[in-house]
Amino acid sequence: MCTQLCVDENCKWRLRATKFKDSDYFQIRKYTPEHTCALNLSTNDHRQARSWVIGKHIMSRFEDCNTTYRPAHVANEIRRDFGIEISYQKARRSRETALAYIRGSLEDSYTKLAAYAHNLKVANPGTIYSLEVDNENHFKYFFLAYEPCIRGFHSSIYPLAWVVVDYENDASWHWFFMNLKGIAGDQEDLVVISDRHRSLISAIQTVFQNAHHDHCIYHIKGNLRTVTRKTNTISLFNKAADAYTI
Repeated sequence: MCTQLCVDENCKWRLRATKFKDSDYFQIRKYTPEHTCALNLSTNDHRQARSWVIGKHIMSRFEDCNTTYRPAHVANEIRRDFGIEISYQKARRSRETALAYIRGSLEDSYTKLAAYAHNLKVANPGTIYSLEVDNENHFKYFFLAYEPCIRGFHSSIYPLAWVVVDYENDASWHWFFMNLKGIAGDQEDLVVISDRHRSLISAIQTVFQNAHHDHCIYHIKGNLRTVTRKTNTISLFNKAADAYTI
């Protein structure tokens, strides 16, 4: 005989069941469905509201990939549907669990990355991608540029390429720019604008020896705001940046 009780020992809710011999199934012998416990016991991050249970309950919310459903939304729904409170961390874990139920794990997604990129290239001839793994066949870098963006870049402003890396360091920036160079080339009329990240500057100087490199005004202005309190500094900087003379 197996008996399940409420967290409140004085509560009348309980379930009794007997396991069938040579089987993993149980037969319910007695079930008292009504809780008589105090409300405050069920509103303090109820321990029986496990993240996998909540994840099952809310998973339908993520069937539309455009859905915005944050941990606060999860907590509000559980409060409304069951009258219990859950912590922010449990709501976050429940959300991640629900996403895993719907979309699979992150590990599963990375194993499908090569097939995904190949199908993109088949559907969009001229699309360029590069996938690099380490010695243990674990993901390291991924570079992607769609053919329409490559074509449009040479005549207008287009988002040209995307990259996912393990760390933002010398090696990853150099790898990215080597792939980018294969698309954009390296000529004098090419201009690369960036913030002043040291690894980025080093990679640009190594890979793009003919292209012109400038620093982003927006990033420099942001740095100025953090180091000076003078009210006219930004105004003077804007005038200097807009002065189109040597």
